[in-house]
Amino acid sequence: SILQILPLERATLNRDLLVERIEALAALGRLAELKEMLLTTEYSVLPQTYQHMYLAVVRSRLGESIAAANEWQRALDVAATTDTLLALAEYAQKNGPPRIVDEALERAITKQPGLRSAYVWRLHLLENIGPTEEARDVAVEMIGLWPEDIATQMHEIYLRLLLTSSKAEAKAAEQEAERLRPMIPTEGVARSTIALARLKEGRAAAAREVLSDSVDQPPAASVSWPVYAAVLAANGWKD
Repeated sequence: SILQILPLERATLNRDLLVERIEALAALGRLAELKEMLLTTEYSVLPQTYQHMYLAVVRSRLGESIAAANEWQRALDVAATTDTLLALAEYAQKNGPPRIVDEALERAITKQPGLRSAYVWRLHLLENIGPTEEARDVAVEMIGLWPEDIATQMHEIYLRLLLTSSKAEAKAAEQEAERLRPMIPTEGVARSTIALARLKEGRAAAAREVLSDSVDQPPAASVSWPVYAAVLAANGWKD
């Protein structure tokens, strides 16, 4: 087996080999052994952040939820570089709590303010997990850094509309979206934003018109399906 070929003494000489041994123990379900291995020794070839995040997953699988949460926090606290923070965010997105992903991305952005990929990642994450206010704050910050980014400007209008109940604000947002619409390559995003604005204004029929020509003709895949469903419901097509 891989564990016989790769005893611990040999694995600790190289980071890739150590990770391979860790993954082999996890795959075999030898979690207690893996927990002991990660708890008792710090391995010079493995960054502390990695050791804590691997341990977090092991402890979670063993049912030690509080200890696992503590390990995630330790992984975050000892992540000293942007690359390590991004690696932690990627691993946590697959195996851990969204809060750790968000905090790792936020810290990566603090260390490297122009890191666009981290901004985009965090924006989409916050859209999925909330709160919407924080997602909009990220969009506003991105517009400050990249003022020519029309797609993010449209994105910010969409998020702003989700947060407002004012018909006047919705009308102003619709006018902004209409102005930007010819400049944005993804037509569905613009149409979704305009439809949402019209829906907030109480103009349900006009909202449907901007999404598709008829109720029997679904809009393009790039259109927001929650907005489309809300528009159909507002027009009486509850099913």
